[in-house]
Amino acid sequence: MAEKYKANAYVLIKVEASMAHNVYNQLNNLKSIIQVDPVTGPHDIIAIVESPDVSTLGSFIINKIRTIEGVRDTLTCHIIKFGL
Repeated sequence: MAEKYKANAYVLIKVEASMAHNVYNQLNNLKSIIQVDPVTGPHDIIAIVESPDVSTLGSFIINKIRTIEGVRDTLTCHIIKFGL
């Protein structure tokens, strides 16, 4: 049986400095997010999002992540698999 297609991505998130902890906690409560890590560098948080398809992934990022108070910007990096 063929493996079900999934559209997974790393979402790199920039947040307002005073809101980082709040954004982190809210991301951890979202069902489609399988991991959240605060990081150093040009982005503040990286989340791994699991979705059934690209369209659902995009809607999730726009409607759930980008609407969290304190989120300034996101950069989505789709996870690919070699050899498929």
